Amino acid sequence: AGETVVWPSTIDKPFPPMLQALVPPTDPNNLQRRILTRIMERSGTTVAQGQDLEWTLLLLGGRSSIGHLEVFEDKNRALAWYGREPNHLPFLDIQSSSLLALATASSRSDIDLSTLDKIIDALETCPTSSGVMPKLLMPIEVPESKQPVDAVVKFQGGAFPDIVRLESVAYRVFDRLEQDVPDRWLQSRGAAVLLATRRFDRQDGIPVPMESAFSALFTATGGKVHGPWPDSEAWHDIRMLANAIFTPSLGLSIDPKRDAERLYQRMVANILMGISDSHLMNLSFIGRRGHAALSPVYDPAPMRAYQSMACISRTPYGWRVTSYDDEPSGTDDLLIGLSQALRISAPVSRKIVQHLLAATEDYPELVRASNASDSTIGQLLQRVKKARYWVHNAIENSVSLASMDSKA
Repeated sequence: AGETVVWPSTIDKPFPPMLQALVPPTDPNNLQRRILTRIMERSGTTVAQGQDLEWTLLLLGGRSSIGHLEVFEDKNRALAWYGREPNHLPFLDIQSSSLLALATASSRSDIDLSTLDKIIDALETCPTSSGVMPKLLMPIEVPESKQPVDAVVKFQGGAFPDIVRLESVAYRVFDRLEQDVPDRWLQSRGAAVLLATRRFDRQDGIPVPMESAFSALFTATGGKVHGPWPDSEAWHDIRMLANAIFTPSLGLSIDPKRDAERLYQRMVANILMGISDSHLMNLSFIGRRGHAALSPVYDPAPMRAYQSMACISRTPYGWRVTSYDDEPSGTDDLLIGLSQALRISAPVSRKIVQHLLAATEDYPELVRASNASDSTIGQLLQRVKKARYWVHNAIENSVSLASMDSKA
């Protein structure tokens, strides 16, 4: 018999991990929250701040969202939703004036209501998701496609200028590394910048089973991991996820060895590109039981360009908390500890890291060509340069140690 896992609902975290991806952040200026509260205003719905409001927003935006779970107010609404033709849902052209206007306005907290209303009127539903960046989940029309594409459309805005352009660069590098990467389209016009990525959690409009690493570890640990990043009450590091991948009863991966190597490659590439926001909600497993695997790359944002996110990783490696300033000491131990947790041999680990160093050598040139601001580029590349030196020295030291061991 299964065990009941209790979720201690709070104002900040009203829902368990498997539902957290279906509600917007609590910031009142968050774009998705603005859209959903505007829908409530237009219908005359009034709900006090708190858990009742979060539940109302979940019912409004908790369908066609990230992953396979969908929430409805009642059975009839669910039957009506699933009875529709997926290919006949309303969509917007990626170059539409309404979408570009929203992209321009999303960098401000005072988005005018008419802009929100145009988007609401154009779409039949406004599914939401977690994450601080302004975004919409919607069908779009792109130049090379004859049919609308289910996409996550992310807008440049908020506290992280240029991040959409930098994320587009990171996707290109992961593509080069032969990681699974979704199709994407970068669109800009004046101050409007948006990045659309094809949703891989949908197939012909039908949800594909997908669980975040956060949700998986929450269940696997009986609720001990109750946050996507460690805090004083719930410590975790990447070793816990590594153990979960190799636990058959959890069913996270049909090929644990392959997924472990791909995860190792992804995590080290994150270090080399300044992608620090690698918390447990930015890693997922996709596919039904018996077919599950590490999901394609998503949200590879080089957040080390910004002081508030200048840590190496939101999820610690090995036995250390990563630093917000200089690179932590003991890098050899960190990389070795990560590879050991993922059951990757030292020779294979070194080969992977050496390949990553070579494949990211021109990353600074790609960043400089991104049209990001000079200040953003400068801060990111300064930190990436130090991280690259750090990783290079770590792998050289591991080779030296291996040579000494063989001679002994």
